[in-house]
Amino acid sequence: MSKSTNGKRTVGQPFLVKLLLVFLLTGILILSVVAGYLIFASGSAQPPHHFLHKGLAKCTTSLAAEIGVPPKLEHAQELADELGLGIRVTTSDGAVWESSGDKFGRMPVYMVQSQGVTYEFHVQETPSANRYLLREVLAILALLIVILCISFFVIRWMLRPLKKLVAGVEAIAEGQLDYRISMRPGDEFESIGNAFDQMTSKIRQMISAREQLLSDLSHELRSPLTRLRLSSEFIEKPELRMSFAEDVKEMEEMISNVLEAARLSSAYGEIEKSPVDLNIIVKDLVKKYETQAPGVVFTAEETPRMIQGHQVHLKSAIRNIIENALKYSSEQSQPVEIKLEPEGLGVLLSVKDYGIGIPKEEQALIFEAFYRVDKSRTRTTGGFGLGLNLCQKIVEAHGGEMRVESELGAGSTFSIWLPLG
Repeated sequence: MSKSTNGKRTVGQPFLVKLLLVFLLTGILILSVVAGYLIFASGSAQPPHHFLHKGLAKCTTSLAAEIGVPPKLEHAQELADELGLGIRVTTSDGAVWESSGDKFGRMPVYMVQSQGVTYEFHVQETPSANRYLLREVLAILALLIVILCISFFVIRWMLRPLKKLVAGVEAIAEGQLDYRISMRPGDEFESIGNAFDQMTSKIRQMISAREQLLSDLSHELRSPLTRLRLSSEFIEKPELRMSFAEDVKEMEEMISNVLEAARLSSAYGEIEKSPVDLNIIVKDLVKKYETQAPGVVFTAEETPRMIQGHQVHLKSAIRNIIENALKYSSEQSQPVEIKLEPEGLGVLLSVKDYGIGIPKEEQALIFEAFYRVDKSRTRTTGGFGLGLNLCQKIVEAHGGEMRVESELGAGSTFSIWLPLG
């Protein structure tokens, strides 16, 4: 399968082209074998020349006697017309007579001499069968191509349900878990379509159950965490009280992220949008982190970049990406570069760092909930693998998309594309 200009894959075209080529090559090979056999057979079947020559010699002797001496030229012309021969008569005094309408130079000659008169009988050459063979082969080839093309289009029509299956797989890959495949009753692919629909239903149920479980657990944990935070105020040792309060705060942030991600994923999680200037949001965040090593550099035009969105959510998503870029950069590396520029019908915000990078095999997983590239969670790296998942849901709720480009040991670039308001 191939890709079209809009990024969608073209379904089945390479396969159909290969199928057509196989049909054509098969037909050409069959025809080549048949034609080769006919040519070989026609070339190896030699006519009995000695028999024909003796028979023609006897015939021409009888014809010469029938023309007579002196030659009866009118009768000779009648014989030439009747038998399709070219007749030339040369008398003893050198006079030459030829039958009309014949080209004697291109015909086999049988000569008979009688009483000083020479009779030449020019026999018209019978066209060889090989002259017609090429024309017959071409006619058969044309007929065979027509038959194979009809067969090809019939098979293409029979394989149309495969296009629906490919479209369904692409829809599921894009997150459209409600997609269903409609097959004709009694179709050979009906069972595959039904199995596909059952699979998508189970996937949707599993994801819904997981999100519901996370949401329920988060709600249930908030009350005991609130009690823990209040109880921590009565701890006498300042160091222990501070450490305990940080742990409780970290758990509360995790629960808030889970609940917010679940809300944005639900059918009732639409956000209220209003005009937002991304330039202002990014500049405010840059001021906050510009003193944190290795530093932040912001490049953008002064033109306002207005979109329709939720300022608090967008600021949270952008802040998370900037904090990750700083977190995974060393103090000696180049500053984190932030760019805001137009792209198509939207705005592209990119955050580039020169840190440790992300392995290629893990780049497709980093937006999953609770997935962390650094499996050993510490206070320095922190996090539960929820930040990028929440960022992606916020961006998707605004009709945008998140992208990542990274090379291990050379840094990463996270980009957010948002449509203009």
